[in-house]
Amino acid sequence: MSYPGASVTDESSSVARSYDRERDAKEEITMTGTTSTVLTAARAEALFTSQLPTGSRPSLALLETAIRVAVRAHGVRGCAGRVATEYGDHPELAMPRMRWARDVVEQVYLAHRSRPVRPTGGWALVA
Repeated sequence: MSYPGASVTDESSSVARSYDRERDAKEEITMTGTTSTVLTAARAEALFTSQLPTGSRPSLALLETAIRVAVRAHGVRGCAGRVATEYGDHPELAMPRMRWARDVVEQVYLAHRSRPVRPTGGWALVA
């Protein structure tokens, strides 16, 4: 819609600024409200691609090692890509494995969340 005296660029930049403000507000809410959810998802994706058998209940040390090995082997995006591939190729196997991976990550890290944080030397997924 055109307004008298307004050019197309005025309208476009106004809409763009409005969109940017809205997006920034949503990102701020997302970043503060779901940072741990994003981290849990990344850890679960890495665990999904690990060699640990579905149904196992690893200790924190074993879990961190499995996540670290998977991230070093595939990268964070590579882990996500492998999860997507498995959902496409074998959804009947991928669903229970991801459910297991999320449950393990949530339970193990929740149980150890109260421990003091120690420097890990750089791997944020297992900090």
